[in-house]
Amino acid sequence: MSERRKWFIQLGISIALCILITTLLFYADVSRGIVFFIGFFFFAFLLFFNIYALRNYYNLPYKLAAARLRSMIAGNMDEVLANPPVTEASDLFKTINDLSSELQAKSRMIDKLERMRIDFVANVSHELKTPLTSIKGYTETLKAGAALDPNVSGKFLDRIEENTNRLIAIISDLLVISHIESFPQDVNWESFEASQLTQKLDGTFMPNLQKKKQNLKLSFSDQKLEGDLKKLEHVFTNLVDNANRYCHEGATIEVKQTKDNLHWIYEVSDNGPGIPAHHQPRIFERFYRVETDRGRETGGTGLGLSIVKHIVLLHDGTIRLESAVGQGTRFFIKFPRRTL
Repeated sequence: MSERRKWFIQLGISIALCILITTLLFYADVSRGIVFFIGFFFFAFLLFFNIYALRNYYNLPYKLAAARLRSMIAGNMDEVLANPPVTEASDLFKTINDLSSELQAKSRMIDKLERMRIDFVANVSHELKTPLTSIKGYTETLKAGAALDPNVSGKFLDRIEENTNRLIAIISDLLVISHIESFPQDVNWESFEASQLTQKLDGTFMPNLQKKKQNLKLSFSDQKLEGDLKKLEHVFTNLVDNANRYCHEGATIEVKQTKDNLHWIYEVSDNGPGIPAHHQPRIFERFYRVETDRGRETGGTGLGLSIVKHIVLLHDGTIRLESAVGQGTRFFIKFPRRTL
């Protein structure tokens, strides 16, 4: 039974008792003054009793709300306030329940970010430790006497240089992704010809493409584009670089531009080894590699695709991939035509 119904029943019983007692006294052999006095006394008593009950009735939801807020301060976000006994307090209950839900969602987000931070620190530590350990080992071996052998020392110095370059690449990528996340508004919007991206790709990868006898096909329109040219160069450079490094000799890499009514669509494809399906959902995570050892051998930092995704999002775009083992990989990037 609701508190409101209880109060109305209680009020009805009180009024009925008051009327009954007054009626009995009126018909009893008692003076009218005494009847009036006793009736007034009962009426006043019952009136004040019901006013007190009514005050408690209207105060009850606010007591419940205060108790729920204290519980939330203590860290209990799971409780939900049921329908209030007073309709006027329904907005208050709803607000508290909404606040509890929002705090729960933010708490889960904080926990997720904390796990990501821990994973990120662990990954960075591992990625930096590996080349540093290698450099330390080669250095100690050289100091122990290997430096006197020109053949051995030359190989060891090459390995030290490779690992040093790897450290520089990791730190450079970390600085890039840190800057993008810290200053998401730092997009240098400018107008440029699509062919400028073509020229950059062609000139950058020609030596590596010739070395592996790979073919790079570029298909861009003469359309004027708007965006951050430097950042967009990074997107396409990274995707083509990945294809160049992971594809076999004689592979074909293609970059082409199309459009629909709302978007510019860019496709970067290759006919390389492809990416297994179970790796694809995590391919844009930091430091994630499809094949860890192979990724290190080819010089990847594991941050490239994460940076690519961040830059695409800065331009209000989307990126996805289609790939199958032995059938190559295709990355699709969409930018709104109003911005790019």
